Amino acid sequence: MYLPLYNVNTADGKSIRTQGLHLTEESKQITQRFWKPNPHILDRLTGWLERRQIRSRILDVGCGATPFPPATHLVDYTSVERPGKMTFRLDLDFDRFPQSDGWFDFVYCRHTLEDIMNPLHAFQELTRLSSRGYIETPSPLVEILKGVDGSAHDGTPAPHRGYNHHRYIVWSELDTNTLHFLPKYGLVEYLDIAETERQYAHYLANHYPLYWNNYYLWDETKEAKAVVYRNGVNMKLNEDYSQLISRAITQSIRYADAFLSRVSA
Repeated sequence: MYLPLYNVNTADGKSIRTQGLHLTEESKQITQRFWKPNPHILDRLTGWLERRQIRSRILDVGCGATPFPPATHLVDYTSVERPGKMTFRLDLDFDRFPQSDGWFDFVYCRHTLEDIMNPLHAFQELTRLSSRGYIETPSPLVEILKGVDGSAHDGTPAPHRGYNHHRYIVWSELDTNTLHFLPKYGLVEYLDIAETERQYAHYLANHYPLYWNNYYLWDETKEAKAVVYRNGVNMKLNEDYSQLISRAITQSIRYADAFLSRVSA
């Protein structure tokens, strides 16, 4: 599989092709893991909300142990309790939220939709609940690298690619503001990635925390759209899979760079 990583521009405005990188041993494996919420992204989002005076009816979906600080309402599959916040429990695969259309001023959802069986239903509910929202998932870049989940007991990188428990590889397409969900089939473990592209991918993952995640934002100016790929319906597994992953990585990086500029405005 060919990953055209060196054709993209990173958040510092430099092309990977022109950086004159010296790829060393650390470019052959994951040496840094950025699992937790990125404080830089949290600051940007919080500032974006403040500039629009959005301070109430902020929903965090799938909050887990790290709720979005400005959130006023929390939902998770397990029971959560946070002082000063309204909490309720839902199954995102099947349940409909009790609130009416547009009831929330903002919806936040981090590291949730890649885990569930029916992300399209959840996406439709989130976008029904508010005309403004944010979705973050692990990036396609890290989903094709080994060692992302940590190391084995003997210190060797985790043998599988990406996060072992994820059902989907997710990416955002900038031009159409579409969120794409590609099932994470076992085939991902057998993709033939050229060594040069693999080293560039490791370099990005080790040096750019931004690219550990995929970002998606919708508001009154950007319509929310989603696509779920299904083998035999809108995808041919053996013909399209590797091309879709290459496209996913490039488009996710492009959206991430544009996202930083957008939430700064």
